[in-house]
Amino acid sequence: MGTDKLRQCARIWHDWLRGRGRGEDPVRDADMVLALLIAGLRLGVIAQMIPSLAHGIDVSPRPALYVVCWGLAASASIATAAHACFRRRPPGARWVRADIALTVALVVTGAAIVPADDRLGTWSGFLPGYALGALLSACTVAHTRLWFGALIAVVGSLLVHLHPLAITDLRFSITSNIVTFFVLAALVRTAALWSRRMAEEAAAAREWAAQVAREDELRRARTSLHNGVALLGLLADEQQHRSAVRAGTDSAADEWRGGLRRQAREEANRMRAYLRGELKTVVEDHDGATLAQVVERGGRGFEDLPLETVADAATNLRIGPEPAAALTAALQSLLLNVRLHAEAQHVVVHVEESGAGWTITVTDDGRGFQPEPARFGVGLGEVVVASLARHGITVEVDAAPGLGTSVSMSGGGT
Repeated sequence: MGTDKLRQCARIWHDWLRGRGRGEDPVRDADMVLALLIAGLRLGVIAQMIPSLAHGIDVSPRPALYVVCWGLAASASIATAAHACFRRRPPGARWVRADIALTVALVVTGAAIVPADDRLGTWSGFLPGYALGALLSACTVAHTRLWFGALIAVVGSLLVHLHPLAITDLRFSITSNIVTFFVLAALVRTAALWSRRMAEEAAAAREWAAQVAREDELRRARTSLHNGVALLGLLADEQQHRSAVRAGTDSAADEWRGGLRRQAREEANRMRAYLRGELKTVVEDHDGATLAQVVERGGRGFEDLPLETVADAATNLRIGPEPAAALTAALQSLLLNVRLHAEAQHVVVHVEESGAGWTITVTDDGRGFQPEPARFGVGLGEVVVASLARHGITVEVDAAPGLGTSVSMSGGGT
């Protein structure tokens, strides 16, 4: 592996350990932690093997074979540690199979290179400790059958390796060591599966939150830009305003254009605030507003409509800034729909107080329509119904073709 690759891997690990990049992908982070634990475990086993190497060679009946087995065990541990670090995740199934096969072969061969007295409780007989490290590394593999097979194979080879001691007083220690292998393997396996599952759930939760945020941003965009887009359409094509055309007077047309310009300025400010991320400023403009003021603001610029406002009962009824801003936008959207589609001769905005609550009703005697919530457009569906629902304000739509439309918005007192 080239020097540049080694430097790249070292830099990645250095950045990760310092906290850079962590949290971007929980599953990757969990795998990196497991890989780091595997590397530390395997290198730690080598560190424990080294001090007893000379003594192991001295007492071994086959010193040359002992050195070869020791070198293979150390090389396998270093290779596994490096493999995990470079991949930044635990070794795969093929690597684990090869590692466990080598481990079993070395442990069985240990009967020929390690004296019986040194096979248990010493690092001269390094093979049980080496086998434990290899087994715990295999506990992180994804395949349960492979992990369980590795456990049985390693324990079986240990029984072969320690069989000569089974007739001595050490048989109880042998049993305890075998039980330890099962317990540690089960614990590490559980921890590895748990960490992966938690990471996957965290990744799924993050994706869900991102999707919710995207949908919320789309909703905010639709809500913030809908009225402005409708106004731009009216300004671009004055013929859409049929009531002014029918009036046939310059004063009516001028009044309509003036109202549109005022509304256009307000919507331009709202759209700028949205693009700058300053919608909170628009909300703050409604701080301390009464329902009467909300109705007055919602009707600004609609002087061309045959509009009548009855809001005497709401002059002292205050509402929070966020619901007030949402109600203002909803009223403007409803009156825009009247202007664009209703061809109404009479439009009434009525406010009444009932108990601890209130109701604002917008009624027109225009063309009407067949109210189907699933087919509501952005104006009625998002700016009115959905937007107000987020503030606890319910909306009822009563309409019929040819019989006009009535939209009631009801909320609690504040």
